[in-house]
Amino acid sequence: MGLLNELTVGLLASRIGAFLIYTAVLGGLLALFARLLGFMRPQHDGRLTANPFAHLSVWGLAMATLFQMGWIRSLWLDVDTSIQSRIRAAAVPILGLATVLLLIPLLWWLRPIVQVNLPRTAGYAVLGVLLEVQRLTLATTIFNILPLPGLVGGLFLVMAQLLG
Repeated sequence: MGLLNELTVGLLASRIGAFLIYTAVLGGLLALFARLLGFMRPQHDGRLTANPFAHLSVWGLAMATLFQMGWIRSLWLDVDTSIQSRIRAAAVPILGLATVLLLIPLLWWLRPIVQVNLPRTAGYAVLGVLLEVQRLTLATTIFNILPLPGLVGGLFLVMAQLLG
């Protein structure tokens, strides 16, 4: 029960906001990299957007709210059996997860600007969300490297199936 005792309404709101930001950034990056590498399906599925609700998994949001790590909706790629297509498909999660980690130092740089320019109450709320985005980004990115169906790393399973 220690976990539930530490959760407050403010912390829950911060984690939900943080996960929506993370979802928008990671989902948009994955769809962008997929499109740049020649895969059309994310664009046709409406995933080539920064709208977090296009990428949101409700169960991933629940897990992120409770445990600070979650997942986004699965990204499907139209991979054929050629080696070039498999390499491009394997590059999508690598590029997306590596790029989303840049969010951590970017937000660290943004924190002093928020402290100086926002009023005290709003500043504290925004700083709380920024801190949660940093924590959630690190934990969720590490979690999503796992090659499990439903996670970003699950795209590696598709590549392994095509090899076998």
